Amino acid sequence: NACVEARCGDEIVRLDLNNGVVGHEACDDGNENRDDNCPENCQLARCGDGFLRLDLDQDDPGFEVCDDGDNDETDDCLSNCEEARCGDGIQRQDLQADEEGFEACDEGVNNNNEGACLSNCVEANCGDGFVHAGVEECDGGDRCDDACQLEGPGVTGTVNVPAYSGWNFHPQGMCWDPIQQRLVLAIQGNHPLYFINPATGQQTGSIDANLQHMTSVACAEDHFIIGDYTANNSGIDMHRISREGGRSNHGNEVAAYGGYPLTFVGDQLVRTNPSNNYNWSNLRQLRFSPRGNPNAIQNTVDTGIAEGIADLCFDGESIWALAYRHGQNNGAIRLYRLNEQGAQLSQHDLGNCQGSAGPAGLACSQNGVGWIYCWGTNEGNQSTIMGIELPN
Repeated sequence: NACVEARCGDEIVRLDLNNGVVGHEACDDGNENRDDNCPENCQLARCGDGFLRLDLDQDDPGFEVCDDGDNDETDDCLSNCEEARCGDGIQRQDLQADEEGFEACDEGVNNNNEGACLSNCVEANCGDGFVHAGVEECDGGDRCDDACQLEGPGVTGTVNVPAYSGWNFHPQGMCWDPIQQRLVLAIQGNHPLYFINPATGQQTGSIDANLQHMTSVACAEDHFIIGDYTANNSGIDMHRISREGGRSNHGNEVAAYGGYPLTFVGDQLVRTNPSNNYNWSNLRQLRFSPRGNPNAIQNTVDTGIAEGIADLCFDGESIWALAYRHGQNNGAIRLYRLNEQGAQLSQHDLGNCQGSAGPAGLACSQNGVGWIYCWGTNEGNQSTIMGIELPN
């Protein structure tokens, strides 16, 4: 009514033009502010118009953190006017690898330090200090190789072993042969010493010990020591077997009616007290003697292991004792860690044997790898060997 042409910014909203027609006004507040609800183009402020609103609080509807006026989801301002951030599920592509905020990946809520995309939007890589589940066995540490795999055979997984028929009186002893990188298995009954590939569970050889009642075995550099239950008080119960198969008497507990576990610890032979029956739950002591003279017992230690000891091994730092689980299907696996003098340090529960089996034998190497022999209680059926990492 002042006979002046209508224009954006005159504080009068034109109503005679449809949206999309040049000159249409959705608003007109008479100022040239770009940061309120009516920018200088007289269109209502919206995310994506290229004008950053500053008239709202963060919790108000329509609040904008940024507005670059494009729909590019891969730059620093998303199409919803939120700043790009690691974890939003959209990978930024506007930065170089050496620039702050660069994202090599972004899987949103799936970012995690065990997956392919870490929580800081860096791709998982061997050497980053995080174990990539299903890809890496380790990432750092003395036993972790350059490919982030644990060093040593049979470290992980469970393998089946032949169903060596044996008597269900005692556990079946096992030890690690560091010279040939194999497991040595002592089975009761008319069996030789079996050599087992821990990665496959397959037999790779044997030595005939000509013994009927083997319950345990210890591996030395050039020979094996076998514990053999005698069923009486007069038979020899400890034998030395050369790698060529020659056998000689090595010691006698005299009352080893039911046998005993044994292992080497440095220059000492360590075994439990002998069992006087078929139940090993009373095997709770360790006896220390020189390797070459096992009858000269130097020390006896009560370990305090209530279940009794089924087998022993030494990893170079600690003695490990397998808890006795006689005749139990799906037997729980429990290890006790002892120091070199036999004092108990810790207890570790490692789940259960698979199928109709119970933990019967234990072996360990000096690089933190261990193996559990789960003997099938139906005369050896469904026997397995489980590769484990010895607990810290």
